[in-house]
Amino acid sequence: MISALKSQFTQQNFDFLMSFKSGEPDWQLVPESQIQHLPAVKWKLHNIGRIPEEKHIQALEKLEKVLIDWMG
Repeated sequence: MISALKSQFTQQNFDFLMSFKSGEPDWQLVPESQIQHLPAVKWKLHNIGRIPEEKHIQALEKLEKVLIDWMG
């Protein structure tokens, strides 16, 4: 399953995940724009907005490193 995910993971997926984690998702990068209206998605964005700035920057940097390493 992991290899299937890895083989299908695109730069567009990377860009969307980074934009989402930044708290400002680029909904044009997902195939179904209605995803933004799902309660769980709204709740996650709400929580991202509550993270202290320094911790948020660290989380973004960590996600970027993990995804880049994973894409290898």
